[in-house]
Amino acid sequence: MAEGEAATGMAPNEQKNYLGFDFSTQQVKAIVVNDALEVLQEAAVQFDNDLPEYRTHGGVHVRGDQDCTVTAPSIMWVKALDMLMDKLRVAGADFSTIAAISGTAQQHGSVFWRTGAAKILENLQPDRFLHEQLVLAFSVSDSPIWMDSSTSEQCDMLEEALGGPQKLAELTGSRAYKRFTGPQIAKIYQKRKEAYNNTERISLVSSFACSLLLGSYAPIDFADGSGMNLLDIKTKTWSQPCLGPWKNFKGSIEILLIFKFIILELGDMRLRIKFILLFTILKTECLNVRIEVEMFLDVQKKCDLLEILKSEHFELRLAYLVDIFEIFNQLNLRLQGKDSNLLSHCDSIHAFLAKLELYKKRVSVGKFMMFPSLNEVLADGQLSSTLSKEIMDHLSQLDDEFRRYFPDLSPQHAGLAKNPFLCQVDDVLEDAQEEFIELLHDSTAKNVFQSNSLSSFWCSMMESYPKISDLAVRVLLPFASTYLCESGFSSLLAIKTKSRNKLSVEDDLRCALAATEPRIHELVAQNNHKSPIEKYKMFYCHLFPAGMCVGKGDLVVSLGTSDTLILWPSDPPLPQLEGHVLVNPVDSDSYMVLLCFKNGSFTREKIRDESADGSWDIFNQLLDMTPRGNFGNMGMYYHLKEIIPELEGVFRFNKAGEAVGRFASREVEVRAVVESQFIAKRMYAEKIGYSVGGEGRRVLATGGASGNTSILQVLADVFNCPVFTMEVANSACLGSAYRAKHGLVSGQYLETIKSQSFKLACHPNSDAYQIYTPMVKHFQSLETAIFANKK
Repeated sequence: MAEGEAATGMAPNEQKNYLGFDFSTQQVKAIVVNDALEVLQEAAVQFDNDLPEYRTHGGVHVRGDQDCTVTAPSIMWVKALDMLMDKLRVAGADFSTIAAISGTAQQHGSVFWRTGAAKILENLQPDRFLHEQLVLAFSVSDSPIWMDSSTSEQCDMLEEALGGPQKLAELTGSRAYKRFTGPQIAKIYQKRKEAYNNTERISLVSSFACSLLLGSYAPIDFADGSGMNLLDIKTKTWSQPCLGPWKNFKGSIEILLIFKFIILELGDMRLRIKFILLFTILKTECLNVRIEVEMFLDVQKKCDLLEILKSEHFELRLAYLVDIFEIFNQLNLRLQGKDSNLLSHCDSIHAFLAKLELYKKRVSVGKFMMFPSLNEVLADGQLSSTLSKEIMDHLSQLDDEFRRYFPDLSPQHAGLAKNPFLCQVDDVLEDAQEEFIELLHDSTAKNVFQSNSLSSFWCSMMESYPKISDLAVRVLLPFASTYLCESGFSSLLAIKTKSRNKLSVEDDLRCALAATEPRIHELVAQNNHKSPIEKYKMFYCHLFPAGMCVGKGDLVVSLGTSDTLILWPSDPPLPQLEGHVLVNPVDSDSYMVLLCFKNGSFTREKIRDESADGSWDIFNQLLDMTPRGNFGNMGMYYHLKEIIPELEGVFRFNKAGEAVGRFASREVEVRAVVESQFIAKRMYAEKIGYSVGGEGRRVLATGGASGNTSILQVLADVFNCPVFTMEVANSACLGSAYRAKHGLVSGQYLETIKSQSFKLACHPNSDAYQIYTPMVKHFQSLETAIFANKK
């Protein structure tokens, strides 16, 4: 008897079927296939329609907060599985023939099992629904999922602890992402400590679903685990450096941990912006409710913090800190405003430094009138020499830190910009001196200067005195603070509510804040091109290669509204800041690379409409009639803000590498958009370790544009590989069913599954490699130049 037959307890000649699940964002699906991998039954449960009692929209709950918290009820997934099994039975599935089960799920989501849940799983009753038995099994009722973006603080901490985003990517395959599970777990640990302490086990959605069927906790799959920012993808073990940052986290909204935060962080009196808010709380709460805080700490049995709170000089130290941060608040207010500039900021900083010198002199002689809270709590008006020295040292440290952080940035021509009528002719560049003399004797200009802000004055002088105005405007133009960004906060609050219909608010915020009237109709037309399925594709497609039977060295290109590359590299990839490196789901000794590009078919269709009268036939004719290499002309088309790279706009270059506003002909434009998209994909694939060409290499194309032979020919030429097409429906779910058979039979995946047939679409031309290899290098240099010009 074969090993697989012994494992199932089935006779050799008995019918064997395989069941594959897909727990995606909006629904849970299942497919049953037979031993020949033919689909027998399919079923699906849509969360919004079939389970309306959970009140999800798109399968999720979106909290209307500034952090964009997105979750899904854990018990909803359990009930969906109950319903799905019933639907399969109604569809004719014979569960007695199921020899093996496998599944895939939306990546990054986490499920928190309550203490004691393992015993509930072990004692599940077959005559009762799972959701009835597991309703109290979760310590966090709503599971964080991949759409959540509320973990910026945790991502920053993780990257900082690991030595930067590149170091983290080299270790875990990706830089820190808000949707990844590690930062999500850290947020629960930090913000919901009681729930975390009541957690017995944390599962990913995939291992959670497996646990429901096992009746015990299932381990996390290597491929899914490499989307957590916690797994060392080389050793396939949990990375202790990645786990380390969360062990000593000191932030909390509880009052006792606010005190702990002060005690631990202010040992060296470092200046942190977060303290501006913190010490506003201290001033209004802590000094006024000290007795209540002592009682609270006593009830909580926080003896160490209570001892510090009752220490001899704690109140004096706290009073001083309240006062000094109130001074910081006042400085912060002066560094804000729409008309703020480097000149006014330099004045404010210089004034603050002068005040610090004054404060040090006063403290040295025992005067504290500039610190009202400290002055108030001083019993006899005298401070001990020890505390006086601490305050003196702190003021000296502040002085040093401010001079380091705010060096003397007095720009050239600062005096001219601040008040031209107090400057001398010799202070001005020679070629502008005559113009400057005219300005000095312009009485009308003097009146305008006295009644307007600096920016308004110099803008009004641009036409009459262009050289002098240009010098002054260059001083006033740089952003002096983040105020303009922060002033959009109220607009963001109005936009980011439960009533919005998408998670990303960048475009809406730009419309709200920009002085230019937005082209709403065009924006709506752009959005209508987006398919809901395309939005979710990159987050739960890690079994997509299984459904398409991808082999080592293969490259999958999904040509949809957005374009996605899935690579099975022959050699270990080199993780970059762009894209993701995951452990391969069908061969744990290999890797899979995922690269997503937002400007896909949408951009191709836009150029088709502009250059080919909206006709794909004309578009293809123009593409085919233009030679490979496009006469050296190249373009970059990012009508939507791109993911890889982070650019927006359209950039065109002639054969000399010079930027041009438009190309000479429609056919050059058409070939430029297609070639540039595939050249960019090849460039980023090579960065991460992929090499084009070679014996046995192939590109597998899917998606809407995979039926366009002209576009596929350019794809074949750029990657110097033959392109094959195959239409795969429900690839994630089907891949799970394939994996079920592979898991039972074992052996090499492709040998077990017997690769599905592909249709050869086109071969690369013989000169393709010689033409496009230099173009990839040229494309990279042009992209680097664009980024350099943006700085």
